[in-house]
Amino acid sequence: MRFIFFLIISINCFSQEKLSDENSIFNDVVNNTYLRNQKNIPTDKLLSIGDSLYNNSKNEWQKVKSLFVIITAYESQFKYKEALDASLKANYIAEENNLTYWKSRTYGQTATLYAKIGLNKESLKYFDKAFQYSIYLDHKNELLTKSMVLQAESFLYQNLNDYSKILQVNKQALSIVETLKRDYPNDNFQSSSITAYINTATSYYHLKNYSKSKEYYALALNEINTSKEYDRNFYAQTCIKIAMTELKLKKPDLNVVLTYINKAKKESKNINNKEIELEINTTEADYFRLKNKYEIVDSLNTKINNGYKDIANSKIKSVQNIFNESQKKYEKEKSKSFHLIVSLVASLIITVIIIFLYYYYLKKKTQKFNLILEKIKKDKNDCIQTDILINKKEIRIMSDEKESELLEKINEFEKGDLFIQKNFSMAQMSTLLQSNPKYINYVLSHHKNINFSDYINQLRINYIVKKLIDNPQFLNYKISYLADLIGFSSNSRFAYIFKKQLNITPSEFISQLKKQNKK
Repeated sequence: MRFIFFLIISINCFSQEKLSDENSIFNDVVNNTYLRNQKNIPTDKLLSIGDSLYNNSKNEWQKVKSLFVIITAYESQFKYKEALDASLKANYIAEENNLTYWKSRTYGQTATLYAKIGLNKESLKYFDKAFQYSIYLDHKNELLTKSMVLQAESFLYQNLNDYSKILQVNKQALSIVETLKRDYPNDNFQSSSITAYINTATSYYHLKNYSKSKEYYALALNEINTSKEYDRNFYAQTCIKIAMTELKLKKPDLNVVLTYINKAKKESKNINNKEIELEINTTEADYFRLKNKYEIVDSLNTKINNGYKDIANSKIKSVQNIFNESQKKYEKEKSKSFHLIVSLVASLIITVIIIFLYYYYLKKKTQKFNLILEKIKKDKNDCIQTDILINKKEIRIMSDEKESELLEKINEFEKGDLFIQKNFSMAQMSTLLQSNPKYINYVLSHHKNINFSDYINQLRINYIVKKLIDNPQFLNYKISYLADLIGFSSNSRFAYIFKKQLNITPSEFISQLKKQNKK
């Protein structure tokens, strides 16, 4: 029994406010007419329609959407090589054109296809990418995408026979769907919850908890029957899975089994989905075996064996294609002329030199960072100090006692964080220290050799550097967030002051600190 993954792209509901009117109409038409296949279009016809949609797309967004009609058709026919080619093409278009709302979905679809043909390492790499890109979406689509990617991971863990992990990720996905329903009550997430229920039920099935499996399939079927966007694929698959689960119970109700088999056959009659056909044939064979009708069982077993052969051949073809592509590249390189080889050797030497210089630069940069970090860590006193001595010949404007008292207040002020407020002013500091601007400027100048503006900036930089060192989660925040956190009016101002004070940019500092934390 397989897991379902129609949703990662094909039937996903984008936030309509994020789409142009042109793309919004295209999205709805493709979803309802072709991907949900409300007209029972055969898959070979669906493939032709996908090609036509792609060729007539008005922009890159529509091209990606069209490719998933093509992927759906190929997957239904077990043509994984062709489906993977189309998925990688969608990946490329989304990346090249920076289509934010497509990236995580195209990577998720490609990861699923790699998992289906058993290339787990490649699959995991693409799933990681899908999760990475999901954080750039708005909250609703981020949750929706994460739910779909978690469900898609079922294929990866199925290859590893880790059904407990499959149940875990699908329960997480289901929890996210429930959050979406709660936070966005006016939106329709039934397609998402249907696949979440089906995949959770399938997980329980593989763990031999058939009563739980049947319970979740029933929830899925209820969602399908009440859905405004009725889907024949979902209905047919859920019916046959209920029949399969019923057969696993200690006392199966064969009338129930037959009812759901017939429902599945009726809905899938014109869809031409080979995966559904295979599951229907398998369930029918089990049913007729219990009825002792072995001639029918033998006939169905022939169809089942042919179905599994098609799957195996498709997987072999896909993997062989990937191998052949690598082999072609190797042969092409091998047959290059002598002059080209000389050119490559020269290029290699130049590359080695560049790499050497680059690593030398990185080494120097790392050394510089380590010196900066060492200096920061050695400074156990939080107060800003200098070696500047008071010029005794200058006119003094306050007594030694008042000067020492104010200096102590300033040092105490540095231990807090009031200075990270936006537009923190001398007037605010005067009020806090119960002094006046003239005295404060005098003490800052004589004891710290700094003016008020530079002093506040220095405190802010020291503050954020300490946060970055002591709290690794700060390393994942955007520069704009860090700048705003400590009161800077802009990213550029923050970066300028940071570089001026530490002789390294914020980005470089964070990058080096991340590397050091990994050691």
